[in-house]
Amino acid sequence: MFPMSDFSDSLAFASEPVFASLSNVLGIHERLPTPLPPDIRDHDFIELEIKHGIVQITDALSYIHNKERLVHCNLGPHSVLLNKKGDWKLFGFGFAEKIKDGKLKYFNDPVVISLHGMDMCDRREPAQRVEAYASLSQVVPNIPRKILYSYVLPDILNECRCCESISFALPTLITIIDYATRGDYVEIIMPEFRAILANNKPVQATVYILSKLDIILSKSPQDEIKVEILPFVFNTLDSSSLQAQIRINALTCIDHLLDSLDKMLILDNILPFLANISGQDPDVITCVVGIYKHMLSDKKFGLTHNLIATKVMPTLIPHTVNPGLSMEQFGSLMEVLRDMLDHVDTQRRDKMKQETVSLPVPPRGSIKMVSGENGSDDNLSSSHQAILLENARTQQLQKSKTSEFYSGRYDTGTKQ
Repeated sequence: MFPMSDFSDSLAFASEPVFASLSNVLGIHERLPTPLPPDIRDHDFIELEIKHGIVQITDALSYIHNKERLVHCNLGPHSVLLNKKGDWKLFGFGFAEKIKDGKLKYFNDPVVISLHGMDMCDRREPAQRVEAYASLSQVVPNIPRKILYSYVLPDILNECRCCESISFALPTLITIIDYATRGDYVEIIMPEFRAILANNKPVQATVYILSKLDIILSKSPQDEIKVEILPFVFNTLDSSSLQAQIRINALTCIDHLLDSLDKMLILDNILPFLANISGQDPDVITCVVGIYKHMLSDKKFGLTHNLIATKVMPTLIPHTVNPGLSMEQFGSLMEVLRDMLDHVDTQRRDKMKQETVSLPVPPRGSIKMVSGENGSDDNLSSSHQAILLENARTQQLQKSKTSEFYSGRYDTGTKQ
């Protein structure tokens, strides 16, 4: 074979005589003379020829990969020539690429590399699996939707159903949820994610889900939050097998979620649950106190003076004598209790003012005193004057008692 020559109007090279390309004998007759030569038109392979030809092409590929460090990049029936003898010859190297640093430019795509790493995960050590899934998480935004939901997601979900592998795959699943549209999450991911929430999981997986719950809530409908997500958080708090720190994480998560939750969801689910939390752990108590403080900060949470007086304060007051509280924790508890009492005081007084019908006060100088033994018909009778004065005195006394009661200075057992 002679090297390629460059002419003014063409490129040419000379080779050993060839019979046709593999594509020609397989039925593709473009750019062949007409009429078609009978030996091409009527050519038929026997099985041994096919086996021998594949071995020859394999040898050629092995040579260019291992010796020349080339990748053909254009392999197909059109790039295989048959000589008169019947040998298969590889040609068509116009798109060949040199391999540099063990990587081929065409395949040096982060998504392709990450997908390949995921394929190899079951044959790798734990540290390598963590690295492979971390790499996959980074390219999730660039994975086409078709590949993401038909190829990647099913494997990730299978890994998350297994206690041995959920810790590796869960961050990637959460990343997929984060970048998914709300519609895709509800229709494709959410039905499978429910089972993962309900399954038994390693502690690390539970902690990770709690730390990323804001992502899940941003995609979830209110009904899903009520039926699936909040029970997951509540079960975490109820579990006696979990460390106090994980329960604290769950409570902190609830505190962060308040602003994104519906008022009725808070009143129907969060508030009763907080009221029923038992135990004397000072850090858990402090977290509960922090949640109540958050709820006191805005009327949108629906914490009325009635709920404070009947549901909340009765559960907090016993903790004031908890010997495990530090000075700082005790101070935070007392501060919230005082805020609650002020809240009750303000709301109750406002309501009483609205409910009370005030009697009109006579204007100054309208009450006339009798100046002599015989009073004028225009003057009020002395008995009427006495009744008015007594009523005014009684109202003033009652206001004084009420004020002293709320300020803590009135003793109900003292006779006046």
